[in-house]
Amino acid sequence: MTPTELRALVLASGLTNSEFARRLGITPRSMRRLLSGETPVMPRTEAAIRRMMGAADAPASDWPRDEWIVGEGPPPSRREYVIHTTAPRFIARVVAMDVLTDEPEPDEEPVEVLEGVAYSAGDSLICEIAWIDPPPADPTVLSRLLDKAADQLEWDV
Repeated sequence: MTPTELRALVLASGLTNSEFARRLGITPRSMRRLLSGETPVMPRTEAAIRRMMGAADAPASDWPRDEWIVGEGPPPSRREYVIHTTAPRFIARVVAMDVLTDEPEPDEEPVEVLEGVAYSAGDSLICEIAWIDPPPADPTVLSRLLDKAADQLEWDV
């Protein structure tokens, strides 16, 4: 497991780094070292993470929700994110939109929709995409990938 993958899982868990560390039974300092890549994620720690994320019996390449994780970030903002866990991997913010004004809901806080890719998903917007791997160069492939991300939001009840 890479530090980037670990950061994505911590984000998807909705826990702070310290809370995630406590649940793993490690110190916050050890967690910082794992997240920075200073210390590799050992198999025993990865197994504990997999149990926490509900993938203890799945092969190492599989995580809950197949290739997707949908969840909220840590408090206080509780922003919603969708994460694609297989290449091309990315983390994107999901923003609730007012269907009458076509503007972000007031409680969504500042939203960046003018730079990068922004994708309409019904009453939500997928934006602020942070690519872990290079994004698809073909716009058709990118559109299909974001269609799949939008499908995940429909199942997240």
